[in-house]
Amino acid sequence: MSIPETLGLSSAALGAVFVAAWIVAIGVALYRYDRERITRRELSLAGGGALMWLAWSLLQVVTAFSGAVATAIDLLSLGLFVTGVFLLVHWWRSRDADERERL
Repeated sequence: MSIPETLGLSSAALGAVFVAAWIVAIGVALYRYDRERITRRELSLAGGGALMWLAWSLLQVVTAFSGAVATAIDLLSLGLFVTGVFLLVHWWRSRDADERERL
């Protein structure tokens, strides 16, 4: 038995909950960055991870749609995933640069 079945939800409904949660997480990270509570590098890490999970959540939501809407959600998910990977690579490279400067 899967988690959505245990909770009495469809995969799309549970995915929608996750989409909302990851959008809030991205908003909180941006707010904290704007208030200078986290660095750009930390924003890259948090944003990259959240975007990748948001992309996965959208793939759960797409099960409720078909046709052009499903294709649009799939493309949005792909774009968010690629952007998340880009941000995580940016974080990784900035982390390596900081370690080289310390040596």
